[in-house]
Amino acid sequence: MEVVAMQTYIALVKLTDKGRVEIAESLKRGEYAQEIMERNGVTMREYYLTIGAYDFVLIFDAQHERGMAQTLVEIGRLGAIRTETMLAFGKEPYGEIQERLNAG
Repeated sequence: MEVVAMQTYIALVKLTDKGRVEIAESLKRGEYAQEIMERNGVTMREYYLTIGAYDFVLIFDAQHERGMAQTLVEIGRLGAIRTETMLAFGKEPYGEIQERLNAG
């Protein structure tokens, strides 16, 4: 069985008007979002409430891009948040990129 390397994603999250009005429902939506993530091979590694331009910063690990995309689309359909998501490279993958740059 092949081991699939997890990819890390960072999502910058803003509440929509609906999300702000229905903030008391956020824990229930979070449970549903957890089911969506499990179905798509995604785990939330960290979760931060933030002050500033974004309301939350979420860090995910996903087995593949399709699973992450499916998760974001399904959660987005709930209408409570908007996300700006990026693929992130940690220290080890960045080191490998740097080594290739130095070798070329």
